[in-house]
Amino acid sequence: MELVRAAIDNLLHFPDWMLLPQLQLLALFVIPGLFLWFRRAPTAFGAAGWCGLAVLATYTWHFRFADGRYLLFPMPLIVVAALSGLAVIPHRIRLLPALPKIPLRGPILFLAVAATFGYAAYSQIRPKDNIKPKDVAQYRAGLWLAEQKPGRYERAASSRMTVAYYAGVFPVDMRRVFDVDAPYTKDQVAPALRQSNCQWLVWLDINSKNDHPQLAWLATEQSFPGCDLVYRRDGVSIWKVHP
Repeated sequence: MELVRAAIDNLLHFPDWMLLPQLQLLALFVIPGLFLWFRRAPTAFGAAGWCGLAVLATYTWHFRFADGRYLLFPMPLIVVAALSGLAVIPHRIRLLPALPKIPLRGPILFLAVAATFGYAAYSQIRPKDNIKPKDVAQYRAGLWLAEQKPGRYERAASSRMTVAYYAGVFPVDMRRVFDVDAPYTKDQVAPALRQSNCQWLVWLDINSKNDHPQLAWLATEQSFPGCDLVYRRDGVSIWKVHP
């Protein structure tokens, strides 16, 4: 039953990952372009294309269509499909028998591209509506850490590299510090961080609790042996590791 529900969910989200609302007008040509492309392609090439789409569907299905960035890797396929889909539009069209033919495909392509770029530019420069503190929590935490003047080669263990990036320190994946299958007590965390030469520990409520459930107690923990809590705000916690 779970597989059936997932399959139905996959079909319902089909427009999200194939029609690509981010591409706006160009997205309308993706589906017809794919069918034209695979119909005209050699058998082996067409089979490889369908296999690629199957992998794409599985990958996007796994992430529950949560973020458009997961569509970046198949973007060449999608762009080629969109351009191929323009083949359904004639080069020229005659509006009236007495009039000469006028260009059609070229102007439509120009308008589609211009509208797509225009919308993309507008979406980047206009302020976001209803922005919440948690949306910029990691950015603010990184700026705070940068204000502490950490050394250039100091390392911060975290499940994501965002805070370390904004702070200008070296990010270390927590999976290289902590065994995801082993429980850790408060006395074991600092030694593991020192062994990996980490001076900072960053906990992100939105990500870390899923990646490291054995360390979920960090979400509400204050200072503990070897680590001092120095920052906690909007789901981001930072500890300074004792030398």
